[in-house]
Amino acid sequence: MERLAADVPLAREERSREQHARWLLAQMLEWHRREERVIWWEYFRLRDLTDEEMLDERSAIAGLRLMKRLEKVNKSYVDRYSYPRQETDVRVGDDLKTSLVDKGRYGEVVANRKLRTKMRVPARVVSEIDQFLRAHALLVTPADVSPKICRDKRDLPILGTAKAGNATFLVTGDKDLLDVGTYSGTDIVTPRQLWERLRSRKPST
Repeated sequence: MERLAADVPLAREERSREQHARWLLAQMLEWHRREERVIWWEYFRLRDLTDEEMLDERSAIAGLRLMKRLEKVNKSYVDRYSYPRQETDVRVGDDLKTSLVDKGRYGEVVANRKLRTKMRVPARVVSEIDQFLRAHALLVTPADVSPKICRDKRDLPILGTAKAGNATFLVTGDKDLLDVGTYSGTDIVTPRQLWERLRSRKPST
């Protein structure tokens, strides 16, 4: 930054266009350098917290417990973890770091509990939904689905579950699933599309 702005006048009106461009570039580089330092300060601060203290931190997840290894992807693995109820800003696609690996990238978030975190649904409502599903859901074993049906192979078990359960609708916001349209008698729709279809139906007499 110093070399970029070494011969640049402090007053804007005294700079040439080339000098002003170098001054702007120097300010941008300095801003990114400061931001990077803040990220690492936050990482080291979180690393020193106990699991109990992390429960109140939205940029961390406390009490992770490995539940199941789901699949191998190239040279990596997709694992499923559980964790205690907590508010978190961790989102799909975020890089994860752990205090067990100094400055090391631990992995990437490929799925999350959207009801509690992304959708900001209160824990009480999540509990009610969970109880309702447990009481009324039909548990099935996903049927086999050809890999050619959907672009995202991770969605195949979802399609297989809908097929095995003879579902009328599969409600989702996932673009890959929505592009399938209809599969094995199941219409794949967004929540709004489902609402519009149900609203347009004439009540039975």
